[in-house]
Amino acid sequence: MDNPPTGRARLLLLDECMDPSARKTGALPLVFLFGAQGSGKTALLGRIAQGMRRPTTPYAHVDFSTMPNPSVIETLGQISVALGKFRRVHLPRVAMGILLLNLESGAKAENELRVQLNEAINETTKKRSEANPRLKEIIFSLIRGFGPSWMSTIVPLFDLILLGGGIRRMVLRRKGKSFYTDLPSLLTLVNNYNSADSMLKMTAEQKICEALLADLQESWSGPWRRRNCLILLDNVQTDSGRAFLRALARARTSKDPLLVVAASNEWLDLGPYWLRPGMRQYAHQPPSLDQARLDNWRNGHGEAENQWWYPISVPTLTRERAVHMERGMRVSRRSCAAFAHQLGGGHAGAISHLLERISKADDADMVRRSLIDLHEFLPQAIRNLPQLHQLQEWAAGRNLDEAQNAPFPTASRNVDGLSDALGRLLWLTTEPRVINDQGRLPRQPPVPADIDQVTIIHPWLRRLLLLGLARDQTLIEGQSKWDAVHERFERYCRESRTAGETAAMYHTLARVGPESTARALLDVVVDFLDNRFEQFDVFGPVKHGHRVQREDSRIGKWVEDYRSITCAPNRLPLDLPLQKLYDSLMIDLKSVDDEGRRRRTSIIRALVVARWFWLDPLLDPWGERQREIESEFRALAGYAKTGRSVLLGEADLYAQ
Repeated sequence: MDNPPTGRARLLLLDECMDPSARKTGALPLVFLFGAQGSGKTALLGRIAQGMRRPTTPYAHVDFSTMPNPSVIETLGQISVALGKFRRVHLPRVAMGILLLNLESGAKAENELRVQLNEAINETTKKRSEANPRLKEIIFSLIRGFGPSWMSTIVPLFDLILLGGGIRRMVLRRKGKSFYTDLPSLLTLVNNYNSADSMLKMTAEQKICEALLADLQESWSGPWRRRNCLILLDNVQTDSGRAFLRALARARTSKDPLLVVAASNEWLDLGPYWLRPGMRQYAHQPPSLDQARLDNWRNGHGEAENQWWYPISVPTLTRERAVHMERGMRVSRRSCAAFAHQLGGGHAGAISHLLERISKADDADMVRRSLIDLHEFLPQAIRNLPQLHQLQEWAAGRNLDEAQNAPFPTASRNVDGLSDALGRLLWLTTEPRVINDQGRLPRQPPVPADIDQVTIIHPWLRRLLLLGLARDQTLIEGQSKWDAVHERFERYCRESRTAGETAAMYHTLARVGPESTARALLDVVVDFLDNRFEQFDVFGPVKHGHRVQREDSRIGKWVEDYRSITCAPNRLPLDLPLQKLYDSLMIDLKSVDDEGRRRRTSIIRALVVARWFWLDPLLDPWGERQREIESEFRALAGYAKTGRSVLLGEADLYAQ
């Protein structure tokens, strides 16, 4: 599904490029909209098309996913028909090229081919009163390979883009035919098109694309035009879409009155200038919709290879947009937009699907039960990957680096192939390392753009993969696959120079469950944090950036460790009532000391469980545990000898 709304209704870049004055100052880009399946690209193209109706603007809208593997020439024919419906758009060079490349020709000499071409022109340019009922049949006898399904495309091409009778023949011969006179021979062009050599075939296809641009430049480049022309191409990740874009890119010039906006579910090879999403380098990152500008592209593309391309990422859906979507759907009586936005990681298709699924849920338990089979909505392209089981194991890691380096229960791995597949399908992204290590906060301060980044699997896909891993019944050395994978991660973190015991506790917490043996692992995590509290509740050197300033309480380091551990994933069952599940983890036989005062370990236990639940919308759909975290931090501050203000400041972050 790729039809939920996303972002703004129009691109500022589009307004700039559609203004005729843009041609006077330079070239127009080939805009490449990319985003994972379901991110809202189709809806965006639809809104762009609606915006072309007033003022009337020549545009064509092609969806390659609905076409039976068309050739470049067939695609060009469909585009020509759409553009030719607009007044004053005449495409004689395109018509001549389509006739020429599709003649039923056995000609072995140039003069024989020209005779056949003249006959084709005469047949296809008769006046309507002279045209016999077999006109369409005659056209199809001349145009090879289109088949009956293309009747609605080819016939209107000659009805719409030319005038009629003798004038039609004159236009075809004078403008159409003359366009190809600079070639060594027409026969060479035809032979190249029919060649098995892909490069020769591409040169012929490029020539017809040049014909389209020449026709548009002649008929739609006057200063009185209120807009330039537009071609919208959806699902260009298909073989047909890629072939058409290659031919069109090779045909571009700096004077074209044509803007092309192509959308894809996959990353296309745009040369070394533009970096694929999920790569952590900072140079030449594709901008998002709100950042894209014509001047930025012109200043940046320069002499780079494939210079016409301007890749633009379709951004994640904002929470405000999710609220707007929810209002339009009229779902449950209680707002679920924040829940759907967090669970879906801003993925437009996921948010739309989640809001539909929980439309009748009135409480948290109903929400959870309605999503028990959520793992089944794994994208088909991911489901088809031969390394799906390995990918589920990867999802258990904190980030892609950890996933690629840790030892897995699966014997064989194709690490490079799997990461490349995820990147190509646009399911990799980056996030600041500080957020990856510590999870989100109620009031997250702005993170500088140049801060250290880590590569992660998109949160929505990771969620689905983890649900699949939790349901996998495979036993490895007597353990469930979930436990075996996280136990391997624990070992890796303890042995790693960069991870350590805190990262290992992250995976220990992930193995906690309501069963007695799994619940005992929570005691391990709580004891670890309690010992760390004692260790850090002292004065010592505190780093600020790269400099060590005055000695201060080290309790802030304890808070960082606490955050890191509590953002672990979980496999807690969705069919148990939330309160019962929560109470089963809060069993603490020594919660009060001899003086009737709550023990520090009991407070830390409550903090761990509360934030672990709060960070997962499936465990806290309405964010109600936030107040509990605030309260427990204030209680813990009473035990601090050196860093009470730090703990109270953390409590303030969770204050409503």
